[in-house]
Amino acid sequence: LLLVAQLTQRWGSRPSGRGKTIWCEQPLPPG
Repeated sequence: LLLVAQLTQRWGSRPSGRGKTIWCEQPLPPG
């Protein structure tokens, strides 16, 4: 998760039926 935190603007996790789901938002370069 350290790598995810380094490469994304926002991230988080939520419990799901079989474990956890991890989500993230990454900025897109212009153009």
